[in-house]
Amino acid sequence: CSSDLELYLSHKVCNLPLATLNELSDWLIKIYGKYCIEDSQFEAFYQLMTHDKKNEGTRVNFTLIPSVGEVAINQNCDKKLIFEALDYYKSLIN
Repeated sequence: CSSDLELYLSHKVCNLPLATLNELSDWLIKIYGKYCIEDSQFEAFYQLMTHDKKNEGTRVNFTLIPSVGEVAINQNCDKKLIFEALDYYKSLIN
């Protein structure tokens, strides 16, 4: 689940191409399967993310990929975008 979220955030923040997002998301689901999540769980997921060691103060940071083989560290994502990424993942499993 977290990898698909990070792929979506990579698309939105670092301009990972949509085709790459879709291809890698499909591949990850084939390997790791699908996990059912509900909107009511989004806040709990977000709260867990706020405790990650990559964060700085109140900033929720991610390591994202602008393209395959490249990384962009400490990419800040706000709560609204994280919830959007959770919605994206939810759409993959329905």
